[in-house]
Parts: sequence; C-alpha cells; structure tokens
Amino acid sequence: MDAEDVIALLEDMSSNPYGIDLDRLAAVLISFQAAKDAAYGGSWAKRGELGVFVNMMRSSDRLARLVPRAVTGEEAACVELVDSLVDQVCYGLMWLSLISKIRPGSIELWLRRAYCTATGSDYESTLALLFGIDR
Repeated sequence: MDAEDVIALLEDMSSNPYGIDLDRLAAVLISFQAAKDAAYGGSWAKRGELGVFVNMMRSSDRLARLVPRAVTGEEAACVELVDSLVDQVCYGLMWLSLISKIRPGSIELWLRRAYCTATGSDYESTLALLFGIDR
C-alpha cells in the first residue's frame, strides 16, 4: 500500500457515514499482518492452533479491560482498543489460514453452508477463487 492508497482510505473514512470501506480495511489489515509475520518470523504458528487461541484470549482480556474506558471516550483506551481489535482480526485470519492447511474440509464446509448460502455464490467458483484451484 502506497501513500495514495492511505490518502484514499483516509478520505473514505471522512466521507463514509458508516466507517471505512471494508475492502480497503481488509487490504490494510492483510498488509499489516504480512509485515508483522515477516518481522516475527511466523512465531504465532510454532504452537499450532493452541498458540493462536492463547494469543486471542490475551487480546480478549485486554478488550475486556479497555471497552469500559473506551466507550467513555478516553483517548488512550480508544487507541488501545483499535490495536486489540486489529490483533483479534489478524489472529482470526491466521487461525483460518492454519485451519485451511491442517483441516481444509472445515473451511470448505463453511464455504458451502455459510458463505455460499449468504452470498448466493457458486461453491465451485468460490473454491477456485479462495484456494486458486479448479475442481
């Protein structure tokens, strides 16, 4: 993501009454996670699913402490809240990535039952898009 992308994201934030465009936010979060993964060398995966779960629980504990302060508008708590929410999203994405490697059937079942039903998408083309395969 370059400076123009960041400027467009910030402009969208100011003009969109519902918040950030989710496609742009997802791109920023994926880029952020990739940078963190490069810096930490994939340390989150060393302990498998349990390691991801423990990290998510630590982040959840932080959220439980921060939310009461953040909803009152305490600026420091608001910033920490965003950081913890980003952690939750990134850990969730990492966990889904890990599951797709160790139990791909779980992801495929979710796609069939939830995603394709909710979006009306074709299952086979969704698989091809997500996994880069053609079945």
